[in-house]
Amino acid sequence: MTKLTIAVAIATTGRPEVVQEALEDLRNQTRPYDELMVCPAKDGDVFEDKIEALGGVIVRGKKGLTCQRNTILRELNSDIVLFLDDDFFLASDYLEQLEAAYLTQSEAVMITGEVVLDGILGPGLTIEEAKAAVADLPEVEPRFSDVYNGYGCNMSFRMAPVREHDVMFDEILPLYGWLEDLDHGRQLAQYG
Repeated sequence: MTKLTIAVAIATTGRPEVVQEALEDLRNQTRPYDELMVCPAKDGDVFEDKIEALGGVIVRGKKGLTCQRNTILRELNSDIVLFLDDDFFLASDYLEQLEAAYLTQSEAVMITGEVVLDGILGPGLTIEEAKAAVADLPEVEPRFSDVYNGYGCNMSFRMAPVREHDVMFDEILPLYGWLEDLDHGRQLAQYG
């Protein structure tokens, strides 16, 4: 089987402890990332030494989710980029399944995973609650269906069409990039 390179990318602001927990959790992946890139909004948003200890690279750009994500896109070398929210926790085989999906679904330019527990509509989740939810997941067979767009907390893209067609996030979207995932996904969808 051909191997793809996968970058995990996170734009973050104001939550160094949370993002560090999420990054540390990536060590549990059955298939390690090839590249880890974090773009903080400002100094103090990440523990730089700890990210570097994980083999991560810190890139700096203009503050704002879409700007930070574009900074990351310009610096990546991998075949696939997986954008995660700074508080997102993955099933331990997520990267392994992601690679297999891109290898078997050659026309796919975007893949998004299923969110099993989301604290966005309530008081939020503790790190312990998020980790417990992921640990209790049953083993399932991957299933594929067309999606209209990726969900920004865990969306991945094939970088070849991103690079070839300069598909970037819209940096003038209001509200810190509200619906930037839908906009970017629709731009990219025409290439796969």
